[in-house]
This record gives sequence, structure tokens and C-alpha cells, in this order.
Amino acid sequence: MHFASLLVAIGLASTGRALSVGMPGIGSRDAHHARSPAREVNLPQIGHGFTRGTTKYQKLLAASDASIWLLNSVVVGFDNHEKIFLKYWDKDWKDNGRKIWERLAGNDKAGAPQFKEIKLIYDGAHEAVEFDGYEVELGRSAMKLPSVHNVMGARQANGQNICHDLRENGIGFALHELLEGIIIEGYLQLPELLDDITPQKMTGHENFRSPYQAQQLDKKEARYTAESYVWYAVEVFWADFCNKNDGFEASLEDTT
Repeated sequence: MHFASLLVAIGLASTGRALSVGMPGIGSRDAHHARSPAREVNLPQIGHGFTRGTTKYQKLLAASDASIWLLNSVVVGFDNHEKIFLKYWDKDWKDNGRKIWERLAGNDKAGAPQFKEIKLIYDGAHEAVEFDGYEVELGRSAMKLPSVHNVMGARQANGQNICHDLRENGIGFALHELLEGIIIEGYLQLPELLDDITPQKMTGHENFRSPYQAQQLDKKEARYTAESYVWYAVEVFWADFCNKNDGFEASLEDTT
């Protein structure tokens, strides 16, 4: 696992709609899992409020691409993170959970085709994120979140300090601060995408601000709560990033 090369991959991904290099799943040493060079991926459309060529536009484009990479990382490492999975759901949901991540990642690892129908828009007058079918409105708070690209850059600059802080402070609120998580939450709530896997519609839970809250949710209710999947994906990312397969202890203090 070479985080420097992953940083390069994510940075290059911000230059266009197709990946410039293959991006293996985090924690995977098998090149088989990498996507082919310059392969087209199913990215959301970037709508009004974002001006092409600006820093904000490039950040969102890179995060959209990295969201597909993150989905594939979850699929590739799914069997390695059962302890993390069981924090959010019970064993009876494991097969369906796998199917959900595989559906999101897409048959060709390029993301579900429906992702291309999503429109990401920006409203600087609001802080919150709004999900409305195929439209995701990102407020000021969402665009302040770091992306996978930022995390990789910080790792290059600061070495192990990030992971040391996580071990000292538990999972921490900062672990939710990935822009890719917001985008994935939009994927999860797409109409009809998961209907054959989940008998109930996937919905959001606007009060979830930490993994602790997500893990306290009834395990059956969590099956249809988008934030549970977002927290799981983010925790898997950080667990692989910090070589901590069991994830992190979450506590009530993380909610603040």
C-alpha cells in the first residue's frame, strides 16, 4: 500500500472525467483490483453554483472521482472488516450489505450508471446538505470538509501524526469530515437503485453527527439509514489508512 501513489492518482483524477491512473482499493496489494488507466467512471454532474476551473469546482470533481474509488475500496476489503461491520449491523445483514456496496461500486468498478444522472449543486446561503432524488444541494459546511485528496496530502506532509491523533482521541468527529461521504450518502438515496436489495427505502438521519450515534441505532433500522453506510465507509477508510483493521472506539464525546 503506497499512499504517495494514491495521492498522485487522486490528484490526477481532478483533471477530467476519466481516471488518469488505476486506483487500487485501500489496503489491497493486489493490482487485480485496480481500475484500468484512463477508464471512464460514472460521475455525478456538477451543476449551478460551481464554476468550472475554480478551486471549489476542482475539489468537488476530485471528491466525486474519489467516491468511486472509496466504494471499490469497501468492496475489496469487505471480508477484512467484519468487526467494523458488526458495529453498525448484525450478521444477518452481511450478504445484503455486500450486495449494496457492490451495486454502488458497479459491475465494472466504475460506479453505478445512475450516478451520471445526479446533479451536485451549491447554495452558499445555507450550511446544510439537502438530498432530493437525483439532486444533491451542498451547503457551505459540506464544501469545507476535507476530501480523500486532502487527507493523503496531509499524510505526506505530517507522516503518522494524523493516525496518532486518532488513537489518542478515538474515532473523533473529524472522521466524518470527508466530502466523499456526503456524495456517497446521495448515491444511497437514489430512487430505485437498491429497491431489489432493501425492502424499505433508504433514508437519511439528519441528526447523526458521529459514528457513536450511528452505532447506537437499532441494527434493523440501520439497514435503511444512509448515514450508517457513510460512517461505515469512512471508518473503513481510516482503519485501512492507519492499519487498524478493527476500526476505532467511538464514544459519546465524539458527538460534539
